[in-house]
Amino acid sequence: MDDDSRRLETTLEVITLMHGGGPVAGEGDHPQRPTRKPDPISPIRGTEVKGHLRFWWRATHGCTKASVAEMREAEDELWGNASKPNDPKVSKVDVTIKQRSATKSVEVATLPGPNGRPEGIGQGLRYGAFATANLSEVPGTATLTLRVAPNARLDEVQDALHAWLLFGGIGGRTRRGFGAVFARGVPDASEFLGRFNTANTIAMVPTLHGATLVLGDSAHATAARAHRAAVDAVRYFRQERGFARNQGVERERPGRSRWPEPDALRRLFNRSARGHEPAHTVRAFPRAAFGMPIVFQFKDRDDPGGTLTPNAKGGRMASPVIVRPCPVGSQWKAMALRLRVPGLEERLTSVYVGDSQQRGLLRDPEHTQIYPLKGYGPDVLSAFLEFFKSFPRP
Repeated sequence: MDDDSRRLETTLEVITLMHGGGPVAGEGDHPQRPTRKPDPISPIRGTEVKGHLRFWWRATHGCTKASVAEMREAEDELWGNASKPNDPKVSKVDVTIKQRSATKSVEVATLPGPNGRPEGIGQGLRYGAFATANLSEVPGTATLTLRVAPNARLDEVQDALHAWLLFGGIGGRTRRGFGAVFARGVPDASEFLGRFNTANTIAMVPTLHGATLVLGDSAHATAARAHRAAVDAVRYFRQERGFARNQGVERERPGRSRWPEPDALRRLFNRSARGHEPAHTVRAFPRAAFGMPIVFQFKDRDDPGGTLTPNAKGGRMASPVIVRPCPVGSQWKAMALRLRVPGLEERLTSVYVGDSQQRGLLRDPEHTQIYPLKGYGPDVLSAFLEFFKSFPRP
């Protein structure tokens, strides 16, 4: 890159535990209890950072192009594309990182709950980490330098960098706040988000234009505590006893879900365990809005299992909701960001269990029959944001 290129430099920290982060996804993992390993030399890798910056460039500027083809052409022109043998593009943004290489492995089973004792199974960060055996702590700071070519839009690169520092992270499960990054001197999150208000953006491209950001009521002394609160809000809304499911008889045997998906599956396959005959009247899969695939697995063999996907061939749909810590003065709050995804409602009209087409959207007034949505409305993601503001509930 030319010597007269421009520089963007920042000192960043990884403020929450990192999920994975190695150069090869799932390398050496046990299928039931994976051990997620960061890169042993560079836990914050330049290639990974550039990948995240490309995403946030699309969410801030690329999404305003006239078409996906035009967006991809502009993206390749700025960020490079070596995968086109006939027309390779050299990146106009060079990423370098100076960092400490040591990381500390943290066993998920030892993560502390609010009382300081080990977190219960399926609670707090253990819910967010899912089946993972360990996470990683990345100590210290890292210096990130972006060198931007003179013929590239510096403001667009800076916006992508700020968006990543405010809403993103490194490693896996960053949309659940793992590996969240933070740097001093970046704009306030709400102020930054207010700059992106273009109405017409590309269908199904997640964007900050028209996105919604909310903060939880409670203030926390550390980013780690705010992260736990953010992830636990997701768990509570989707699975908490007495709210998202019945109480059940003991901790190991929680009650039936108050969401309609389990009974919709039972009706679809015309199978149910004794005492679990379908009772929910809504035949839809509204939690598809949080992202797919969703694997439904029951303890009783007579109940059917299934995987909810965005199309008959499977595939993935990333969650449009990001939760993580947000600095507020000298304290931290749980933050939830709902990316706007134009055309998402149309996509959710058809979701799939195998090759069976199902409905992901609710019809008014079906939400009144779903306990977690009562008082909120039929839009599941809007309901979650309203719920998030006052979590933990009084």
